[in-house]
Amino acid sequence: MISLNSRFLLSLAGLFLLTVIVFQGVLDNGFVLNWDDFEYVTDNRLVQKGTNFFEILTAFHSANWHPLTWFSHSLDYQLYGLNPRGHHLTSLVLHGLNTCWVFALFILLAGNGRESFDYDVYAGGIFSALLFGLHPLRVESVAWVSERKDLLCAFFFFSTLAAYCFYAREKKGWKYGILIFLFALAIMSKPMAVTLPVVLLLIDVFPLQRLRLLKELPPLLIEKIPLFALSLTGGVLTLVAQKSTGAITSLEATSFSDRIINSFHALWSYLEKTIWPVDLLPFYPFWENPSLLSTKFLPGLILISGVALFGFFQWRKGNPAWLIAWMFYLVTLAPVIGIIKVGAQAMADRYTYIPTLGPAFLAGAGLMIGWRKNILRSGIILMTTIMVFALSFLSMKQIKIWHDGQSLWLPVVEKFPGKVHHAHANLATFHFQEGQLEKAESQLKIALKIQPDEVDSLFYLGMIYTDQGRLAEARDVLQKALRINAEDERVLYRLGVLHEKSGQADLAQNEYQKALGLNPELETVRLRLGQLYSKTGQIQKAEEQFNKVLELDAESEGARNNLGALYYQTGRFQDAETEYLRVIKAWPQKMRAYNNLGVLYYETKKFTEAEKIFQKVLGMDPNHIDAKNNLGMLYLQMNKKKEAIKLLVSSNTMDPNRVDTHYYLGMVYMSEKNWRSAQRELETALSLGPDNADIYDKLGIAYAQEKMWEKAGEAFESALRLNPSHPSARINLERLENKKTGNRQ
Repeated sequence: MISLNSRFLLSLAGLFLLTVIVFQGVLDNGFVLNWDDFEYVTDNRLVQKGTNFFEILTAFHSANWHPLTWFSHSLDYQLYGLNPRGHHLTSLVLHGLNTCWVFALFILLAGNGRESFDYDVYAGGIFSALLFGLHPLRVESVAWVSERKDLLCAFFFFSTLAAYCFYAREKKGWKYGILIFLFALAIMSKPMAVTLPVVLLLIDVFPLQRLRLLKELPPLLIEKIPLFALSLTGGVLTLVAQKSTGAITSLEATSFSDRIINSFHALWSYLEKTIWPVDLLPFYPFWENPSLLSTKFLPGLILISGVALFGFFQWRKGNPAWLIAWMFYLVTLAPVIGIIKVGAQAMADRYTYIPTLGPAFLAGAGLMIGWRKNILRSGIILMTTIMVFALSFLSMKQIKIWHDGQSLWLPVVEKFPGKVHHAHANLATFHFQEGQLEKAESQLKIALKIQPDEVDSLFYLGMIYTDQGRLAEARDVLQKALRINAEDERVLYRLGVLHEKSGQADLAQNEYQKALGLNPELETVRLRLGQLYSKTGQIQKAEEQFNKVLELDAESEGARNNLGALYYQTGRFQDAETEYLRVIKAWPQKMRAYNNLGVLYYETKKFTEAEKIFQKVLGMDPNHIDAKNNLGMLYLQMNKKKEAIKLLVSSNTMDPNRVDTHYYLGMVYMSEKNWRSAQRELETALSLGPDNADIYDKLGIAYAQEKMWEKAGEAFESALRLNPSHPSARINLERLENKKTGNRQ
């Protein structure tokens, strides 16, 4: 067994601390919302609702089956909510632990069962761990929250290797049970672990030396039958998950020969990037028109053949380490090398997380031998120091690329301008999320030049046109997307939103129902349909839609908030309060329910309770404009006009384009008889939103107070054009006419 002496523990602590220091920059990064993080965390109901483990165990989500990864993300959400720093912290700690595992495994394998070790073994282990842990190729797995699966899988993969070493030295049933358990956890983290039984056969050959003669193979294979069964199960479940969502590319899309050529090139490129880790990108496109004579195939073929031959001759000389390390590299890369092609990328840095353990161990073994033979020890120390500084610098630089969606995709666009659809489309998504609609539109048009029939890009372009008010163009784009895929529920939903914005409630309702016919579990669509029913006075139908959402998710924040609003609208104040309180209990970080509850208390004259609620929201988010505005109007009712103006002016400074803020300021100024200021604010409100009858009515009153009769009359008439049955505008207009003619009533 490994002796847990101070030297070993200090080495572990030092490696963990150094790894965390080098990679701590990930804590400053956000979620990559335009690449998987929204599916894995920010918009993942499976993760956010704290689902029980059985439901996670049986879920196929995002074209994957990795329940332990979902469970990990769910725990993070319970701890940190949607604060990316916490999620990155978990990944950072896992990577630090994996670096320690590399050191411990080297000691375990190179020590060959000894209780104590010489400095040469420690030197080799530390070098291997540093090469593995600080390398820039690790950045993608650590800095990208969605790649938690890499870190978890590696942790349990390495744990299983260690457990197997202990089992091989003393065959005990309980040790084998631990081995099976750890391997199952590795597969449930990421199915890339399915190669582990083959890896165990490799280390049976060397360094464990359990497989020296061919006749020793059958019992070792029989011993691993449960492990192979787990591998088969994990592999089948993953293929089913990926095939069902279309993640696996068909042979028609990419031929088998092209995949072989790409695989050889990837093998070469991964080693090249291990030795010279520069120009690392989040996305490497599949090469166009690959050929057996191309430079993308021949170097890989020569490399594989050359290293295999070199390893074979070294074996013949009694040194199997080269061949075993090389076979480890090939075997662990096999699931992701591209023969079964998942996604559009030709290769990815994250795929090297486990496979480079082989080269790292080989390098550590070389250093160990040099140290043992006392060959230039000072040179070895200098080389290691230079390597640590170089790898640390490059990794810290690479971490900054993962700061946000723009920093991530710009390097790909610059490297392959106009060639990588994913890069332009994802960059467009970032601009869209930031409200930079013109930049998003420009990138989407480039993406559509590359792939004119790509539905996702058409979908987002339709959303942009809708948000810009270019409804005819939006309709054309979305209908084109439907011609490509008539069963895309997202496009049907957006067409519904488009019809709703155009005032075509019946057409909107029809599109929402089509989307629900394809997928009855679309919570967003049901909520929108319920809201539409509510707006059109179909209260019972609205309530039915919200309750159907609750059948799918009993604690749906959206459904309960909308039910609360519906009950509030129909005067069922007690029921509305119950719904809002239930949301607050289940989702204490969601501020919409707090704000809605505050409005309910405000309207029912429970001013003290309303004030506490709005202040609580502002305690959680001092920049919550709705809460500021509502508290401002509450203070107006409580005759705290200075406090009201202070809050509303603060809201206006944060966002000067909000209609409600200017309207509320106008009302406060009217209460102070500051008619000119009231006119200014109400006029600004109407310039931003000219379809509000209440604002026209209030503006008419402000004009009338300043004896601006013509303007007052025009304002009241505008209110009546928008709402012929407006409760006060007609009365105010009649009073104005009487006042102008001198006939006071």
